[in-house]
Amino acid sequence: MTKILILTIRPLHNGPRIIREINALNSNCEIVTVGLTKPQIDGVGFHDITKVRYSVIDRFIRKLYRYIFRGQIPKFDLPIMRRYVGKMIKYENPAVVIVHDPEFLPQLSGLKRTYGFKLVYNAHEYHPLQFDSIDYWLKTAGKYYYWIYKEFLDNVDLMINVCEGIANKCKQEFGKDSIVIPNACTYYEHIEPVINTKNDRIQIIHHGNAIRARKIEYMIEAVKKLGERFSLDLILVPRDANYIAELRAKAKSAKNINFLEPVRFDEIVPLLNNYDVGLFNLPPYTFNYKYALPNKIFEFIQARLCLVISNSTEMKKVVEEHKLGLVSNGHSVEDLVDCLGQLDKVKIEEYKKNADNAAKSLSAENYYTLYQNEIYALLKK
Repeated sequence: MTKILILTIRPLHNGPRIIREINALNSNCEIVTVGLTKPQIDGVGFHDITKVRYSVIDRFIRKLYRYIFRGQIPKFDLPIMRRYVGKMIKYENPAVVIVHDPEFLPQLSGLKRTYGFKLVYNAHEYHPLQFDSIDYWLKTAGKYYYWIYKEFLDNVDLMINVCEGIANKCKQEFGKDSIVIPNACTYYEHIEPVINTKNDRIQIIHHGNAIRARKIEYMIEAVKKLGERFSLDLILVPRDANYIAELRAKAKSAKNINFLEPVRFDEIVPLLNNYDVGLFNLPPYTFNYKYALPNKIFEFIQARLCLVISNSTEMKKVVEEHKLGLVSNGHSVEDLVDCLGQLDKVKIEEYKKNADNAAKSLSAENYYTLYQNEIYALLKK
C-alpha cells in the first residue's frame, strides 16, 4: 500500500482542508501525519511536532525571526526542525509527501533528491501576498515567501490551489500549473432545507475566526439598521479576545444580535441548518481576501441556506452560477443593508432549494476522485 506523509504546522483534528485530504486518500493509501494535533480519523498515523525540543541556538534563531518579521512567520524553519523532518522522511520512507506550509519546501526539495518521493504542495492561500496591505510584511515575510515560490515551486510534482484566481496567479507569476480543489464541505445527504414558519423574522448566521480585517462589525451594524425583522447570530473563534469584546460592545444595545459559543467541527453544518441566511461580508483588503473561497461558503451550502455575500470574485461565481442567494454591490454597511433588505421568505425558500440541488456537486466528495487520480498519476511517472 502506498505510504503518504502529510506534513504541516497546523492542527489536524479540526483543519477542514487537511481532514478532507485524508478522507480522499485514506481508503487506498497508508497515511502518516506530522502536525500540531492528532487527526480524529481511525488508522491514520501521527507524529507530534510540538514534542520537538529546541536547543539554545534554535531559541535564539526563533527570537531573531520574531524581531525581523515582527511575529513568528517562519518559526519552524530552525536547525532542530530540519533535522526532525529529515528523520521523519528517512524513518517513514513515504512514496508521497504532501506539505501544507511553504516554509518546508526548501528542505523537502533537497530531501526529494535523496529519497525519491513525490512532492505535493497543497496551498491554503497565496502566501507571497498573504498580508499585502501591511507594507513592512511585504518587505520581509512577503519577500521570503516570494523567494520560496520562485526558487522551489519547480521541484513540486503537484501543486493544489483553492481557487482559479490563485491558480492563475501562480501560473502568471511563476509559470507553475496547479489543479484547483476548493475548500468544499463533506456532503450531508440527509439534511434538507428548513423552512422557517415560526415567525416572520429572517434568521442570519455568521461563523468563523474573529479577525479585525474581516470587519465583522459591518455585519453587526447592518443588522442593527435593518431592525427587528432580522436577527444575527455570531459564532466566532476567539483569535483576538479584544476584538470580540469590541464586537460585543457594539451589539450590546441590539436585541436581535447574539453571540454563540463555537461548536465541534462535525456540529457546524447541522447547527447552521436551523437558520435562514448564511452571511459573509469580506472587504478585499488583501489579494487573498479578493479571491477568498472559504470553508464557510460550502458549509452554508451543505446546511441548505440562502447565501448573502459581498462582491468577492470567487464567492460571487459560486453563488451566481447556482443561484444560491444575493451578492452585495460592495462591502460597506450600506451595501449590506441594501442587499439584505431585498430578502423575504419566498426568496429565501427558493435559494434554499437551489442550495439543496447544488449540495452534492459542490461537496468535498466531488473532488475526491480528482485528488486520487492525480496522486496515482504521480506514482506512475
